Amino acid sequence: MNWAVDLIQDHLKFLAEFEKDFGPATALLKFGQAFEATDEKPSWLKPGAAKQCYKNATQVMLNRDDVFYAEGFAIDLDMPIPLEHAWLVDANGHVIDPTWDRAEDHLYFGVVFERDAIQSAMVSNGGDAGILTDYKLMRRLGSSADNFAGSSCRYSPARFPNRDEVSWHRTRSGLLGQR
Repeated sequence: MNWAVDLIQDHLKFLAEFEKDFGPATALLKFGQAFEATDEKPSWLKPGAAKQCYKNATQVMLNRDDVFYAEGFAIDLDMPIPLEHAWLVDANGHVIDPTWDRAEDHLYFGVVFERDAIQSAMVSNGGDAGILTDYKLMRRLGSSADNFAGSSCRYSPARFPNRDEVSWHRTRSGLLGQR
């Protein structure tokens, strides 16, 4: 699956060329990571509406304390086109996708946001979710790499104690193993 990570990163490099300063593509290149999905869905997960990934992920995150909100790009391994997407991550760092069926057939690359950052974004956007997709909001909340890392994006092995260090470093560097 290294090819899928490479494809998304190449797409982000292309997009970053058009950003004047720090922007969504630059943020994803600097702070983004690949996430693995499993074929096991939590019993509590109810599928959300199609094409409403930001809303679906936000609604679940706001109603549960055991998931984290993520944004970035995802790719269907059978149709390799990077798409902007939002999903959830559990305490083990695995993807929970309330919008797309068969999450295990996708590769996810993005950042996990603090709950407070998402709530602030929703207030600023009149209730809409999506930080990386709103350039004005992105500039305000993440006007620089330091500001973005300090206030919005949080994901580390210490934050998710159930995730083993080997898996974390392998995923962090984009070296996902074959299924």
